[in-house]
Amino acid sequence: ITFVGRLTPAKGVSALIVAFPLILEHHPHTRLLLVGNGWLRPYLHALILALQHGDGERAWNVLQWAGERNQEGARPFAAAFLHHLRENDGLDRYFQLAQRVLQPDRIVFTGFLEHHLLAHVFPLADVAVFPSAVAEASPLVIPEAAACGGFPMGTDFAGMKHSLDGL
Repeated sequence: ITFVGRLTPAKGVSALIVAFPLILEHHPHTRLLLVGNGWLRPYLHALILALQHGDGERAWNVLQWAGERNQEGARPFAAAFLHHLRENDGLDRYFQLAQRVLQPDRIVFTGFLEHHLLAHVFPLADVAVFPSAVAEASPLVIPEAAACGGFPMGTDFAGMKHSLDGL
């Protein structure tokens, strides 16, 4: 799975990381390649470490700390998902699962890559995921991923929806 974009709350990367243990449960050899940079990166590293240790309290704290710097209009998908699990008595199982399946080599950060290099990155993945938490006009990464043979997926609203529907 590949994500390409700024590492900010608006791009929804924390939701992708929170969902990743559930993906690994069914597809244990999956890797997540995060391409991009931004102020959220250290928070994402801290979130991953908390999940790897099954430390639910720390994971919640990281999401809250990152939320304090949240971009206007960004939807808190990761926190909403964990709240849903808590309300349905699934949170303890989730953190146990994350601790069991989220090995250090499963998530790789590349940092920023020059635009011309993305043509070499997208073909590495079966799926390119763009979980935008804000309404975007028409993200260029959707047709770029598709042109390189990746299957693009994203949130189902605003320009992201229109870009995906066009494929």
